[in-house]
Amino acid sequence: MDDTLMQFVVIVAIIIGLPVLITIIRQRFFSNRPAEPPDEVDLLNNPISHAMPEETHDPDETTIPIYKLSNIAEAHALKTLLEDHGIDCMINSFYDSAYDGLWQAQKGWGVLKVLAKDQFKAEDLIDAFLKAKDQSPDEMAPETPIPADKPAFPGIIFFASLVILLAVGALIVVGIFSAYRDSGRELAEEGIYYSRNNEYARAIEYYNKAISHGYKEAAVYYNRGLAKYHKGDYVGSLMDYEQAIKINPKDAMAWANKGYVLGKLGRYEESFKTFDKAIALDPKNAVIWYDRACVYSFRNDRQNILEDLKKAVNLDAKLKAEVKNDEDFKWLWEDEEFKKITEGK
Repeated sequence: MDDTLMQFVVIVAIIIGLPVLITIIRQRFFSNRPAEPPDEVDLLNNPISHAMPEETHDPDETTIPIYKLSNIAEAHALKTLLEDHGIDCMINSFYDSAYDGLWQAQKGWGVLKVLAKDQFKAEDLIDAFLKAKDQSPDEMAPETPIPADKPAFPGIIFFASLVILLAVGALIVVGIFSAYRDSGRELAEEGIYYSRNNEYARAIEYYNKAISHGYKEAAVYYNRGLAKYHKGDYVGSLMDYEQAIKINPKDAMAWANKGYVLGKLGRYEESFKTFDKAIALDPKNAVIWYDRACVYSFRNDRQNILEDLKKAVNLDAKLKAEVKNDEDFKWLWEDEEFKKITEGK
């Protein structure tokens, strides 16, 4: 199995496996979790505490929630206060060990309820209690640990799972893009192979595929521009060299090739300005001087041709044989100064 297929199999396995993992986590920790808080539980074992045992109440009489409790110490204090004044009360906590205090984090520690007939009297007592507490805050120091302080571990696990899922999802996206881009690089290498074998139409086909796969390196446009030039598509070649320069403006040879194609199109002023840019970037590149001499030959500019060829062969003597047989200089083959440059006389 090749690397690309293996990457594809792994990615598919992860995509299928992650939702299954999240489903298992949700079922493990949240399958029995109600959408609303469970029935309120009285931790103080006091459904309706009777300060006056001889007093009876209608079982259907309504209880009124009148105060949101902060902690168990406050619950004890208010329960004692109301009972001392003959008010029946109920203390309900939102904590349930099955849910690790999840609803307390949302709604508070609990609620204090009284019978409807005692509502106003109870509220007055609580207001007086709170004012006294504000004046002596130390009196309300918690006496016991508060269950609501326990961390909601299932919630943490769930959100951690979401973070992991997002991270893995990002890795999957990057992996898919990388695999896609790597296939583009391989297609570009195929294009180079066909270019070297002078199969320029096939080379262009593979360069196009590489670019469509997101492999948009300057070299791909540069090589496609060269293939188009050999196919006689000077305008297409020029466009590719311009794109290569846009991606990598310091590529001296891209500037030089652009200058050469501009010369082929008869746009000489632009061509020589482009060569000036290429030479400024890489003045010791013999090929750039050689290519500019070729453009001068399109205009039969003998003096500039000879000056550029001297610089080219001085930088790279191996170019002498190529210059000597270049059709661009055919009209100079019998020129004595040209012979001195190419034959070393």
